[in-house]
Amino acid sequence: MLLSEPIDLEAWVAIFRCTKLSDLKKHCHKVTLNGVDLAHLILAAKYPIPLCHLPVFKHHHPKHLELTDENLAAFKTLKVGEKANEAAQKTFRKIGQMFEERRLFCGHLFWWAEESPDNLPSHWHFFHFDDKSTSEHKSHWKHGSHIHLMNHLTHPKLPLEKLLEKLDAEDRPWLGGGLHIRFNR
Repeated sequence: MLLSEPIDLEAWVAIFRCTKLSDLKKHCHKVTLNGVDLAHLILAAKYPIPLCHLPVFKHHHPKHLELTDENLAAFKTLKVGEKANEAAQKTFRKIGQMFEERRLFCGHLFWWAEESPDNLPSHWHFFHFDDKSTSEHKSHWKHGSHIHLMNHLTHPKLPLEKLLEKLDAEDRPWLGGGLHIRFNR
């Protein structure tokens, strides 16, 4: 990611300005957000402007795919140029499956600081994705690479405190009901 590329935060800031769910849906349907601008937005929140940022990262690695001492021992028997034995082949398949099943969750919560200086804000925006949703080939969305948006408009009955509790408690949070937004890494 090159932070020297032109900055265009308007598509992101327009999300923060939406006051009606219908306007938010229209905007999210037509824009493509990108990772460079997300990085600029995160960096901007670190400076004395009224934008606050809370990152959320989760790494889900399935327990049944953790490498065992037997798996590691199978590699020690390998010799360069020789065909891998059955135990080593099984370990290779296990490693491949680990990459299929793991999830690397990334979330970014934003809110305006002046909106709620002492309590949790009532107007918040949570952008989240995992390694599959930003992939062109493994994405579940028909339009390909994307991120999800949850906010006070898409989830008016979800207090931010409950969302934060869910993110803290769950290894692999499922967050339904958000909007899909096209995304270029």
